[in-house]
Amino acid sequence: MTTPLVKPLAREILVAGTAYKVVLTADRLMLTRKGRRSGIELTWDELLAQREADSSVVVTPRTAQELPRPIMMEAVRDIRAVSAALTRVDEALTQAGALPAALLATIGPDPDYGQATQRDDWFIEPLLTVAEVASILRLSMRRVRRLPLRSIMLNGVMRYRQSELRDFLRKQESKLR
Repeated sequence: MTTPLVKPLAREILVAGTAYKVVLTADRLMLTRKGRRSGIELTWDELLAQREADSSVVVTPRTAQELPRPIMMEAVRDIRAVSAALTRVDEALTQAGALPAALLATIGPDPDYGQATQRDDWFIEPLLTVAEVASILRLSMRRVRRLPLRSIMLNGVMRYRQSELRDFLRKQESKLR
């Protein structure tokens, strides 16, 4: 399985004893001679347009510095592989829509919710401070700390899950009925 290119990937290569720095980003390829600031920059669109225009893939550098052909051919091979991998990942994610059942089966139960199924909001639930909970409930911070709410200590500050607060309020409502 391939990894999506999220952050720039920088590598050093040697060609005929000369060191070059290759940087791949999500939108371009940059190639510079080690120790130099300027080099060659090509967007993926420009590189693919060159491929379509000429099947031999000859790219003209933007600077006076000439690029050795072995470097360019290796970069083109890598770019084609990355492009194909990104297409496959995009298709797989589009078809799946969520985590596949086979992958969910390998995941143990969630310690907080007791289930292995993926919740829609598991990754976006904000944590509330004592002051925020006090403001929501219109109680003092001292009273909030005494409530039977499960909390998490983060960096010396008590935090509460919104779902915990909602469950607590539902239990309080049911006691009144």
